[in-house]
Amino acid sequence: MHALYVIPIVIFKFKNNYEDTVARGRILPTIKESFQMLGTFGLFVFALTIFRSADMSQAVQYLGEIFSISLFSYPQVLPFELLVLLLVFMSMESVGREQYFAIETFYLKWPRLLRWTFHYAVVISIFYFHGKDQ
Repeated sequence: MHALYVIPIVIFKFKNNYEDTVARGRILPTIKESFQMLGTFGLFVFALTIFRSADMSQAVQYLGEIFSISLFSYPQVLPFELLVLLLVFMSMESVGREQYFAIETFYLKWPRLLRWTFHYAVVISIFYFHGKDQ
């Protein structure tokens, strides 16, 4: 599967111009960068679905269920806490996207007690929201 992504790059001699961080020095990425990120994410999820399936028929069935008409219906379960947690983590990732990892310089000037509280809050939220079957 990886070769299917790399072969067109080799054949058409595309240069890798995307070695820099997306939206460096800006708050939001451009429309083009947003579509490039969505495309990369889509290819990754597609490949992951195929590799995690037992066989191709199961992968096709699974992808068919994802892209069915229910994709556009309102979800039956909408956990507010999970959405808030997702927003917090995505904000932290956005602030720290130019560092090696997201919270590398996020809170360096905070007092020690506040930093430890932050660490404990992250760990507790991970345990609170973990999946039951994992």
